[in-house]
Amino acid sequence: MGNGCYPQRLNSRRRPQLSDNQISDMDTPTVGGARPDTLGRTAQPKPALQTTAGAAKTLGVRPATLRARCRAAATYAGPYAVALLEGRVVAFKFGPRWRLRLGLAFP
Repeated sequence: MGNGCYPQRLNSRRRPQLSDNQISDMDTPTVGGARPDTLGRTAQPKPALQTTAGAAKTLGVRPATLRARCRAAATYAGPYAVALLEGRVVAFKFGPRWRLRLGLAFP
């Protein structure tokens, strides 16, 4: 093998060995993709649409101010309303209430 007549085996290369210092410098190993300190707990997913109060808290404005911005930017189509706000924020009106979807820039 490897004399030019036959292709060299792909798995014949040796993997580099890690020293003890390199192994200790690695991050904490994970089990099944989860960090060890979060095992047994389930994370609550963020809702796709937030209430006006919840979105206002995230954005750092008063809920009344956020509702006023939604009303000013609203586009009405029959009983439905959609408002495109700055910062990739989209507001939808369901009955008398606004629900907001925050952009990817917000945690």
